[in-house]
Amino acid sequence: MVVFDQMHNLGWRLTARRFPLGKWQGDLLFKRHDCVMVVETRRESKTGVGKRTSARITADLMGPGVTGYGLRLFYAHLCLNTGRIRGIHEWRWKDGIQTVVL
Repeated sequence: MVVFDQMHNLGWRLTARRFPLGKWQGDLLFKRHDCVMVVETRRESKTGVGKRTSARITADLMGPGVTGYGLRLFYAHLCLNTGRIRGIHEWRWKDGIQTVVL
C-alpha cells in the first residue's frame, strides 16, 4: 500500500493497527521520534462518520494521554482514491473537544 511506503521513507513506523480506545477503535498509528500520528482509512459506511471526523475523535480520545508524556499528536485521513494522506493536523489542548463514547 502506498501509504506505508510513504510513511516508512519519511521515518515513520507503524506501531498499531485497529487499536481499541474504550468503545472506539482507532485505525492506524504511526510513531517517529517524539511524534505520534493517527491515520484513518475506514469508509463512512462502516463507521457512521467520515474519515476526517473519525481521525479527530481518535485524536481527542488519545490527546490528553499522549501529550501528557511529552509527545506531539497529529491526525489525518487517507484518500482511498489516490492512496495519499490528507488533512494533517496537530492536536492541541486548546483545540480539543469533549468527546463522549457511548
